[in-house]
Amino acid sequence: LRLEEGDLIDLVHATRHAYLRIDRLLRRLGYPCWLRMWNFLGHINHGEGDAERYRQFSQGRHEALAQRPGFEGRLPAATAIGTQDGGMTVYFLAARDAGAQVENPRQVSAFRYPPAYGPRSPSFSRACLKRWADCSHLFVSGTASVVGHRTLHPGDLLAQLDETHRNFEALLGEASAFEPAAGPFRAAALKVYIRPGHEDPELLARVRHLFGDRVPLLCLAGDICRRDLLLEIEGLLTATAHSTSAPPAA
Repeated sequence: LRLEEGDLIDLVHATRHAYLRIDRLLRRLGYPCWLRMWNFLGHINHGEGDAERYRQFSQGRHEALAQRPGFEGRLPAATAIGTQDGGMTVYFLAARDAGAQVENPRQVSAFRYPPAYGPRSPSFSRACLKRWADCSHLFVSGTASVVGHRTLHPGDLLAQLDETHRNFEALLGEASAFEPAAGPFRAAALKVYIRPGHEDPELLARVRHLFGDRVPLLCLAGDICRRDLLLEIEGLLTATAHSTSAPPAA
């Protein structure tokens, strides 16, 4: 779904309407279960206080998703990144059956953030686990250097990377508890978003050291939803179900 900048004069209303349009479409097509959302919003950090564009986006998204009873238990994984041009683009994945919402024990769930982060908390899960016939997909939301609900290591890109990796590990541990019969989760793809002007020549090597040097990796420039965050990582991890059939007779 693409909205041009002229459609975002009232960003709260535009976001709410966009999400309700997506919801109606998915229900009509028979895929009512949200799994994963990507939100690319021009100039995401512009505006002060609750007038910041990301906070207005979060309010509109909340107003749309909150129309579903018990919505906080069925939130999709999500990413929200700022772009240098205007407008908003939303990508989404959905399924006929729901995935499992996974939260990070090191972090306050985003939908429970205190009012200091805006009039409405961001409405997304830390990850969504979807079981298929022969494997499971773990869609990991944009993950950053946040512990509890506070940013750690402001201004230090590499320290934020290390903290982000610790959050990934904690989230992976929670997801593994959902899938005791599956093999280990392995990263199938990662995206690293770096705030423009804060690149570091050591970053790519450090990412590969932490996450594995064979993982497909895409590095992109983009503004992070909090101004004191310099980096965010999202990913797709997969696990293969163990066979439950009996071994052949000797």
